[in-house]
Amino acid sequence: MPELLDFLYGIFAANNPTHPRFEWLYPDMFLDEEKAGRHLVLRSGGRIVSSVGTYPMKLNIAGCEVSIAGVGQVATAPEMMGRGCMSRLLEASITRMEEEGAALSWLGGRHDRYGRFGWEYVFRGYNYSFIEKIGRSADDSLEVTQEKGADAAMTGELFAMRGSNSHISDTISNYSVLMRRSDAELWVARRRGSAEPVAWAIVFPGAKRLAEYCGAADGVMHLVKVAAVRFSGAGLFVSSADKELNERLRAESSGMTFGGQMLLVVSIGKVLEQYAPYINSRLPAGFGATLRMRLPGGRCEEASIGGGGAVVELDRKLMARLLFGPERATQIPGVGRGLAPLDTVLPLPCSVPDLYHV
Repeated sequence: MPELLDFLYGIFAANNPTHPRFEWLYPDMFLDEEKAGRHLVLRSGGRIVSSVGTYPMKLNIAGCEVSIAGVGQVATAPEMMGRGCMSRLLEASITRMEEEGAALSWLGGRHDRYGRFGWEYVFRGYNYSFIEKIGRSADDSLEVTQEKGADAAMTGELFAMRGSNSHISDTISNYSVLMRRSDAELWVARRRGSAEPVAWAIVFPGAKRLAEYCGAADGVMHLVKVAAVRFSGAGLFVSSADKELNERLRAESSGMTFGGQMLLVVSIGKVLEQYAPYINSRLPAGFGATLRMRLPGGRCEEASIGGGGAVVELDRKLMARLLFGPERATQIPGVGRGLAPLDTVLPLPCSVPDLYHV
């Protein structure tokens, strides 16, 4: 691990002299023996020349628990570029994800670099922005406390409230480390005269952004409005699964755009199995289809929605667009008109890239 950390720092600091060492930035990842083993490396002449890290996570969203693998610390020594190092490591990482039972893989990289391996840019949620004057309509019955992340205590009560929205499964001790990674602050909204929290958020003042939040929609709205006043404008991402909050935010926001992320469908079977509660609650009675995903080497993986039926055969990228993209199902090449019920877009949580910069 010391050798890997020196290698990563040398690569990332070469392009950004102010880049901190990874063990300072992510101590919970790089000082933990189990997580330290999440890296694959290539050596040449006995030294590390390329690396990729993969990080399994459990997402809780819309009543479903979804297994996902984040990808990060992608680096190759300058003299080894163009020699297939990263191709070998990414292919090996995907094989590892398959063996470990991941349904999906997320990364925040460039489409031109990772698209040929199967990652696709897909719909993720809504990005709302608010101007300062929205704060004038803040709820006077609520008050907000603000603490620096390094000083804030993530209590068991606050941590348990995460069940009210989509989130990443974690331990309270590790979550406390996440809040200390940068200029994060913990904001908590309470009724005046009450110690009981109504909502809370992890806020990044420099970015004028609420990174993660949970609690009653009224409480989250109040936090947004307070942030808009304090920062002369504020923004946040919201998953498509958080319908009540989306309705409130859409009605009062000054702007809305669609957010996206790079996603790889590791296993179509795992995706349909883990999102089954969400899918089954939205599909019309009697509808069924069989999704067949083409994999490298001539392999295919097949899984059914509903009672099965017409076969839809797609590669990984088109499958990601079918399940998570903003397009209508029938706009995807290879999907017939009778399969319009597949328009159900599976939600993803907005907290993955905000607190887990893997």
